[in-house]
Amino acid sequence: MTLLAIDKLNLAAGDIPLVHDLSLSLAPGERLGLIGESGSGKSLTALAAIGLLPPAIAATGSVTLGGTQVIGASDATLSRLRGTVTATVFQEPLTALDPLMKIGRQVAIPLARRSRRDGTSLDIDREVIALLEAVALPDPARIARAYPHEISGGQRQRVAIAMALACRPQLLIADEPTTALDVTTQAEILKLLDRLVRERNMALLFISHDLPVVAKIVDRVVVLQKGRAVEAGPVAEVFATPRHAYTQNLVAAARQFDAALEATP
Repeated sequence: MTLLAIDKLNLAAGDIPLVHDLSLSLAPGERLGLIGESGSGKSLTALAAIGLLPPAIAATGSVTLGGTQVIGASDATLSRLRGTVTATVFQEPLTALDPLMKIGRQVAIPLARRSRRDGTSLDIDREVIALLEAVALPDPARIARAYPHEISGGQRQRVAIAMALACRPQLLIADEPTTALDVTTQAEILKLLDRLVRERNMALLFISHDLPVVAKIVDRVVVLQKGRAVEAGPVAEVFATPRHAYTQNLVAAARQFDAALEATP
């Protein structure tokens, strides 16, 4: 079974090509990293996978999510896929969360949707606290009563992860989920994602330009340069012996950055 299959995907804004002939697949339980510099087409690919491309972006090729063709699908069809087959954690949780709604209510919305979908009766308040506990938030009852601006960036990202997990998706898409966080909080979020994906046997599509971050959480990588896949394979192999010049430059830059950090008193 394949959860996500992208075949010869092309994305363009008018006459400007953005993604070229991209193909990749993800099976249940697999972890795939999509890496490349800013503007390489990573986030656009993720949006294409869940049917959230802006109207100005034209898509051709095939994107199949949970056995359903995404390109050209109706909003009703796509709505059934989101939260059940897949859920997404975006880069900046402050913009992903409603600033006028308390955290507990925001987490409750996808829980209520799951209850309606499964035809089960949930104690929503208890489930909200359980989800906040699952993402290791301190004093979840207090967090549930807070507004997004009243908690830290790392806590907001944990809330976003809790919301993504509320409908028990088969595939979690994490689009630069640690970029806006400090280094210590980044490490905590990565450990959290690694644990949750493993415990819940989810597939993971992890998008980042940060190679050391990707290396800690995925098994395979696809390297994008200007919308083209230039290299793919097991993460350890690609990072240890990169074949394409672009990947070699990315790896060299990451190593230089790590060396500079280690040399800093």
